[in-house]
Amino acid sequence: MKPFLHRYLAVSALIICASMLVNARGGGNVPDDLVLTINDFGKRHDLSGQRMKEMLGELVLNEVLIAKGGVGVVDRSVRIILRSPRNSLDIDNVRWDGNASSESQVVLIEDRRVVRSESVSDFSRLKMVLFSKDEVRFIDFSSNTGGRYRR
Repeated sequence: MKPFLHRYLAVSALIICASMLVNARGGGNVPDDLVLTINDFGKRHDLSGQRMKEMLGELVLNEVLIAKGGVGVVDRSVRIILRSPRNSLDIDNVRWDGNASSESQVVLIEDRRVVRSESVSDFSRLKMVLFSKDEVRFIDFSSNTGGRYRR
């Protein structure tokens, strides 16, 4: 097995085990305990902070999910219609159709409505920045990383 794949699988298992361990212990600050456990794993396996972020981002942003009946679930009210000739969503039983399914497109949904959609040529070069009054968040799809800055 390639070292990268081995580490990737190890991080996946670590996150699951650490989460179960922290939850079983009760008390404490679960997010802080999980971060400490993951950081300890990275140190033991000589992984840089950047490499850990990339591996964790890969888990979060590139997890392949299984659709049922040609529908992918985002949450209770938003579903992706996968076998449609158009980029289509079902938002609380109201259908939204975008570009042809052969075209790449980014769709922003706020609550239960599409607020914007844009055609994109290459998702691997896409960076998303979200500004709010108190913080700025970003996702860099080229490296599967992201973060948050307080203002």
